[in-house]
Amino acid sequence: MGDAITKSELARRFGVSPSSVTRWVQSGKLKPDANGRIPAAEVERLTAELKSYSDQHGATLAAVEGLAVQLGTRRGDLMRRAVTVAEDLIRLATAWHDGAEPDANSEIAEDLRSRIATLGLIAEGMSTLEEMFVLLPELLPPTPKRQLLELSMRVGQMDPQRAVELIAPMSEADATEKLREFADFSPSAGHAPLQQEQ
Repeated sequence: MGDAITKSELARRFGVSPSSVTRWVQSGKLKPDANGRIPAAEVERLTAELKSYSDQHGATLAAVEGLAVQLGTRRGDLMRRAVTVAEDLIRLATAWHDGAEPDANSEIAEDLRSRIATLGLIAEGMSTLEEMFVLLPELLPPTPKRQLLELSMRVGQMDPQRAVELIAPMSEADATEKLREFADFSPSAGHAPLQQEQ
């Protein structure tokens, strides 16, 4: 029992939330012992799996992380700019309301129009950044399970719900084996590898 660790200890070791570890257990990615602890062999297997993934895709992961940081920095810059423009708008509206000189009112009106246009550009920039954030996961290298899911639906024309039901409980190693079967798949055989198991 000394070789096994708790889910919380595993979460700390891998820098993830305890709920992530719970999801790994529920999906079959991790197999706890009878006491709900994670055996050392499982920890070693997961460590090796993550190291292999990192070794294989390290440069891509670093690039995606760098892009995420840049997008976050740009988003923060836009938010600070929006606050500054909003403060300007309040100041200008207050000056207008307080009855500035007639000549000043036309100048204030022009400044107001300019600041409102700037807010529109900031909103457009924020929208673009949000779309880029949504696309970030697509830049990550697909896991074998994700590849298998996509192939099952595209090539095997499997119902998405059925594909998820079959693939979700699989280990990454099992998914890799099924991917090999897909590589050997012959359309004349009339079925994709996952459909054999129905």
